[in-house]
Amino acid sequence: MNLQVAVLCFGISCFKKRDNVVPGLGIVLAFYFLNLFINVNRQTAVLEYLTPYYYTDITRITAAKGPLWRSIGIGFASSGALLFAGFGYYLRKDLSI
Repeated sequence: MNLQVAVLCFGISCFKKRDNVVPGLGIVLAFYFLNLFINVNRQTAVLEYLTPYYYTDITRITAAKGPLWRSIGIGFASSGALLFAGFGYYLRKDLSI
């Protein structure tokens, strides 16, 4: 989960012009509150693929008798796509010194 969040934050920071901590903190808090919203309202379980907190919840892992590989795969695939897009943009970015 930490690796996925770090990759998302790096991918987003590549597209920003200035250094800022807010997107990284905002992503983590948004993921956390999205997981709380899923826990409270079970009808929003379709949002489970948007937050890494969903598949790292120990009650879900024990109920499923193992890791939730589908959620993990979708999470890492989206993080990887953003990482490669951000890295490609970062290589072409004009860095001011």
